[in-house]
Parts: sequence; structure tokens; C-alpha cells
Amino acid sequence: MTDVVQAVYDLMGKQTDTPVDEQTVGQKVEMLFTTLDLNKDGVITLDEFTEACARDSTIVYNIDAMLHCDIAVLNSSDVSSDVTSSDPPPRAIRR
Repeated sequence: MTDVVQAVYDLMGKQTDTPVDEQTVGQKVEMLFTTLDLNKDGVITLDEFTEACARDSTIVYNIDAMLHCDIAVLNSSDVSSDVTSSDPPPRAIRR
């Protein structure tokens, strides 16, 4: 989760309200786990994420806003098309 939060801040660049450091990322991860880890076991399952989204429309709004923000699109020559991982996507997120 820390890597995901850091990646989102990296994508936002200088558009963040406060400087982003390790402490800021850690605080955001803890807040997300407080909100999404419904059974408090340190793991966010797909069911927990879905249930949390159903309870809190702000989560869905923020995800939608992030997906539709104006981010420069990579040139097609910059994108590698040889993704070879056969591993299935994770079904749960850990800190």
C-alpha cells in the first residue's frame, strides 16, 4: 500500500497541498487502512474494499477523479508491450 500511495503522490507532482515525505505517505497509508481494513487484520481484501466503497461515496469519487485527471499520455513508443508476468493480480493489499 505504501508503494501505491507513493506512486499516486509521484503522479500528482507539485499539485499536492503539502510536501510529500515518508511521514506523509505513512500517515495516508494508516488512514486508508483505518477506513478500508474493516476486520482490522492488516489486509484489505477485495470484499472489504467493495464494502467500504459502498459505505463511503467519497472513496469512489476520489478514485474516479484520479482516473479522469489530466495526466500526460505516454507516447506509444514509451510503453513496453512485452509484459510477460503470468502471476494473477493480488486479491488483497498489505501495508
